[in-house]
Amino acid sequence: MADSARTGLAAQSAALHGGHISSRVLVEESLARIEATQPTVNAFRRVRATAALAEADAADRRLAAGHRLPLLGVPIAVKDDTDVAGEPTAFGCAGDFPVKRTTSDGTSAGPLLPAPGRTPRTFPPAATPRRMA
Repeated sequence: MADSARTGLAAQSAALHGGHISSRVLVEESLARIEATQPTVNAFRRVRATAALAEADAADRRLAAGHRLPLLGVPIAVKDDTDVAGEPTAFGCAGDFPVKRTTSDGTSAGPLLPAPGRTPRTFPPAATPRRMA
């Protein structure tokens, strides 16, 4: 699959389940794309490269053993306003935050309380390749 990091989720899933590409290759391509575009797109606060590669290898083993889940092995990005076990939840804020001390990941339920007031712009705005063209 040429330039699979730019294909959609469904195409990546089909290629994985068809044995045409590995999760590790998809993750490596995604990480390379993040590294190439981060200086201008500014889409990521943290990149878990080592963990992502280990998770890809585990997904490849599960796929080889016959496990089939729709998104098994497909790389995804998780916003830092969603709890992920072992990772800080920073809501895009500058500074160091404690690691999430839980054995499970949170759910994406949206804001639970309204946040009145002004939110300072700490980081430059994120951009997409389409917006930059």
